[in-house]
Amino acid sequence: MNPTIYTKDQILSMQPTPNNVLILIDRKQDEYKMSDGNKLYLDCSFQPEQHAPVTGHVVAICKKLIFSARLGDSFSLDWDTDIQLQVGDYVISYYLSAINALSNGRLLTDEYNNQYLVLRYDKLFASRRGDIVRPINGFNLLTPIEGIVQEDLRDRMKNMKLLIPDTVKSGKNSVLARLKYVADPVKRYRDPRYYDFDDKISPDDIIILRRKSNIPLEYAYHASLEGKQVFYRVQRHYMFAKVDESILD
Repeated sequence: MNPTIYTKDQILSMQPTPNNVLILIDRKQDEYKMSDGNKLYLDCSFQPEQHAPVTGHVVAICKKLIFSARLGDSFSLDWDTDIQLQVGDYVISYYLSAINALSNGRLLTDEYNNQYLVLRYDKLFASRRGDIVRPINGFNLLTPIEGIVQEDLRDRMKNMKLLIPDTVKSGKNSVLARLKYVADPVKRYRDPRYYDFDDKISPDDIIILRRKSNIPLEYAYHASLEGKQVFYRVQRHYMFAKVDESILD
């Protein structure tokens, strides 16, 4: 779908509807930003999700967020949270939300060929304001702990006598990661199976996660938050336990 052309002033004066944020993306889907500022142009027909333009700067924010526990309400956010962004923040979003915005009329272009996406607030994972990184929407940022295979992790958990389900102790559904940036817990989820525990967790804690929750914040090819550092973005209901450093011995 060809985007509608607006002037930059028109776009910057727009007020997003509830639950939406307007983002100036920092690269187009077929672009790769090099460290020297130059760009390469990519063929995105293969694995397009890895090249979705998930990063950019906030140019406008809705005045309120709307949450409803009614499962059939498609307008509601998926969880109850507060607005934790301001105009100018650098943000990282969900790749599928960006791809959908490109194809369903939520893409705007100005006279300078800058592109803007209208994204739902709950599809954003983290922000950076100056040098301050802040995860949002309950998504904590963790770094992988390398070198521990499943069988080894299983034995380490059993030796620590952790009070966690046997399915977790088996190591088949678990992975270790180190907490780097802590998000505020989500107040409430629409799905009644989920809740965020409010126990204190801190940067540098070692966390046992559900294996399928160790989803990268960004694909490594376009990683931008701290160089090429890989981060997992994980809400608390996917965390099984906080463990002592001795699990690494």
